[in-house]
Amino acid sequence: MNIITRLAQRWRALQQESAVRTAYEDGRLEDAISHARALYEFDLDNPWANFFLACHHLEAERYAEALSHLEHVREDWPDDAYTHFAVGLCYD
Repeated sequence: MNIITRLAQRWRALQQESAVRTAYEDGRLEDAISHARALYEFDLDNPWANFFLACHHLEAERYAEALSHLEHVREDWPDDAYTHFAVGLCYD
């Protein structure tokens, strides 16, 4: 893959990450989940994508799926209290 292709992919991922954050901050959770899914397709280890997908799975009581996403989040955000709380919910 050449540098132009990689830069274009990274640019798209950054746009999706921004869209996730904006939708979340505006209270549009379904839009945040939709953007998180698109972002996850570009970057499987992106903490924003994994966090919102984990929250979506938690809400649907799919704890194993949520936990797999949260493991990625903990690698990038090891001191984040919300992430640790969400992990605890998976075991409750």
